[in-house]
Amino acid sequence: MTLLIGFTCVQVISRLLGLHVPWIIEFSRYVLIYITYLGMSEATTHQEHIGTEFLQTFVSDKVKDVLWFMLQGIFLVFSVYMVIAGIAMVEMHHTSQQTTASLPYNFPISYISAILPIGFAMTSLHIVGLLIDKFIHPEKLKKETYQLPEQYREG
Repeated sequence: MTLLIGFTCVQVISRLLGLHVPWIIEFSRYVLIYITYLGMSEATTHQEHIGTEFLQTFVSDKVKDVLWFMLQGIFLVFSVYMVIAGIAMVEMHHTSQQTTASLPYNFPISYISAILPIGFAMTSLHIVGLLIDKFIHPEKLKKETYQLPEQYREG
């Protein structure tokens, strides 16, 4: 993230000075893509990924557990599909020998698109770990419902 911020600052300053460094924008885009997919995997580890808890407020604990397993199963199937699709995309980019356009060194696009199957493979492993933990230690993964601090509550 520091790298991304640093290069973006260099781009802004260079534009203010009337200079143009064409590869910074493309490089920043690729760094952001890598951060996104690696961050998705890390968020999955801590169950911080986007989810809805609306239904869970109206059902019993047993139904909550069933819903949780179903949602994790769906997410796992999607992640495995994305690994397979990502590998196909990397192979396509490798076969077509596409390269970056404006970086100082023309990297093969397949190196950049490799983060798709890598990120989703890591996510899949984290989901499997969560499922195993939940199955072995059901009480371990109970998420606390967020409570407002005392000074912000009504009454």
